[in-house]
Amino acid sequence: MRILALHGFTGAGADFEVLRDACPASWQWHAPDLPGHGTNAATGEDAFSLKSHLREIGCALQDFPGDAHGICDGAARTACGKRGRTHPVAVSTESFSAPRPEKKLLLGYSMGGRLALHFAARHPEAIAALVLIGASPGLATSRDREQRRMEDERLAREIETTPPAVFFEKWWSLPLLAQMRAPALAAVRARRLRESRPHGLAASLRGVGTGALPPLWDVLDTLRLPVLCAAGIEDSKFGAIARDMCARLPNGTFATIAHSRHLPHLEQPAALAAALAAFSAQTPVARQAILAYGSNLGDRAAHLAAAIAALDATPGIRVLATSPFYETEPEDYLAQPRFLNAAGLVSTTLSPEELLAACLSIERRNGRVRTIPNGPRTLDIDLLFYEGATRHTPFLTLPHPRWAQRLFVLRPLNALFSLPILQDSHVWRPLRDAMASLRV
Repeated sequence: MRILALHGFTGAGADFEVLRDACPASWQWHAPDLPGHGTNAATGEDAFSLKSHLREIGCALQDFPGDAHGICDGAARTACGKRGRTHPVAVSTESFSAPRPEKKLLLGYSMGGRLALHFAARHPEAIAALVLIGASPGLATSRDREQRRMEDERLAREIETTPPAVFFEKWWSLPLLAQMRAPALAAVRARRLRESRPHGLAASLRGVGTGALPPLWDVLDTLRLPVLCAAGIEDSKFGAIARDMCARLPNGTFATIAHSRHLPHLEQPAALAAALAAFSAQTPVARQAILAYGSNLGDRAAHLAAAIAALDATPGIRVLATSPFYETEPEDYLAQPRFLNAAGLVSTTLSPEELLAACLSIERRNGRVRTIPNGPRTLDIDLLFYEGATRHTPFLTLPHPRWAQRLFVLRPLNALFSLPILQDSHVWRPLRDAMASLRV
C-alpha cells in the first residue's frame, strides 16, 4: 500500500515518521511539507489557496516516489488527428496492459484532513481510499465561518508579530493540543520551533484555515470510496464529528484510538497503525476500465443513458466519465439502422470477468436479444480495456482485439480522452500515445 500523508497546521511531514515505523515495512509513505510548513518555503498569495494545495496534492499522488511515470507537467498529452475514415493499423497493447503500481491511500490529519477531503470530493478516481484523523468537513453556516475567519485572522497576526517560541508555548497550552507538552514529543516540538516560518503559517491559516474553506457536509453522501474516520477516544469534539461524518458516508468506517486525544498519530502510533491495517484489509483495490456503448433499436439515447445509470448503481462499479453520444454507420452487418455510440471510464473492484458479466446482465435487462451476429440491438456494452489486465480466453479478450479498426469506437474514445480525467491519467498514457497515431 502507498500512503500520501498530509499533516496538520504548524506540523510537517516528519510528524508521520513514528506512525510509519509502526506500520508494515512494505507500506510506502510520502509525507510532504505543505506550503508554509517545515521546509516548504512557498511564497505568493496563490501558493496558499485551496486550488494550489489541491494541485500539490494531485502532483504528489501522481509523482509518488518510486513510480515510473509522473504527469504533473502534463507531458505526453496528445489528441487524435482530424476526423476521417480510420484504417486498420497495428497497435501494441501490451504497454498499457502491464501491471500498474498499486493505487494510493490519501491520509490527512486535522488541516491535512480537510484538504484531503476537498481533494477526494473533486478527484475520487485518483485514490483507492481516504483516511481522516481528527478532521472536519468544515463549518456548516456562513455565520460560523465568518466568525472563525475573523478568529483565524487574529491568530495569523499574532503569529506574524510574536516570537515563535512565545507563540508555540501559548499554542501548545490549548486544551486540544496540551498533549504536545509530553516528554516523548520533545523532538517534535524542537523541530517545529527550528523550522517555524511565521509568515508561511499565517498565510496558510488565511488560505486554508477552517474559516476560509467551504463546508463539505452536503457532499459526503456522494463520496463512494472507502473512508476511515478516526479520532482519539479522549477527543470528544472530533470524535463526535467523525461519527457524524461516518453516518453520512456511503462507505465510511469509524475508529477510536485508545489512550489518545487529538494527536493519535503521535500519541498512540501503534494503535492507529492497527486501525489502518484493519481498514486496508477490508478495502478492495479499485481498477479503471474503459467501456464502449452502442444502440440502434428503439430510443437509442435512452438505452445508453439507462446502461450508464445501471452500471453506476452496480455494487463495485463507479462511472467516472462518459463521452458524448455519436451517430455512426453500421459495420460488419450493414442491413440495419444507424447506431448511437459512446465510450466511458469506470472504476471497479470487480475482476474483468465479473465486470463483463455485469455488462451482459445490463444488456439483457435492456432487451438485448442475440439473433444475428453483429446485428441490430437495443444495447451493446463492450469491455475494451481493463487496467493491468490481459485476457485471451474463449469468453474475453483484453484489450479488445478490434478497437483500433472501428470508427464507432474511436470517435467516442477520442472524445473521452479529451476530458481532463484522462488527459491527466498516467494509467492510460500508453493508450493515449497509441491513439495519437490513428486518424479519427
